[in-house]
Amino acid sequence: MNMVRVPFYWMEIMYNDGTIKPQGFDQLDWVIAECNSRNMYVILDLHGAPGGMNGFITSGKSTF
Repeated sequence: MNMVRVPFYWMEIMYNDGTIKPQGFDQLDWVIAECNSRNMYVILDLHGAPGGMNGFITSGKSTF
């Protein structure tokens, strides 16, 4: 194995107003650094972009 797929949700890294959370990228940075130290590729898989794709919170809608 030489690759890891990392799914993440946009509300983990930013607020509803679009500003980035202070530690928003800490976990992703850690995963990338760990994979880099092992010569592994990382695929960042954004689940649900800001704004929503179908009106449900699981697809990116920021309000219920």
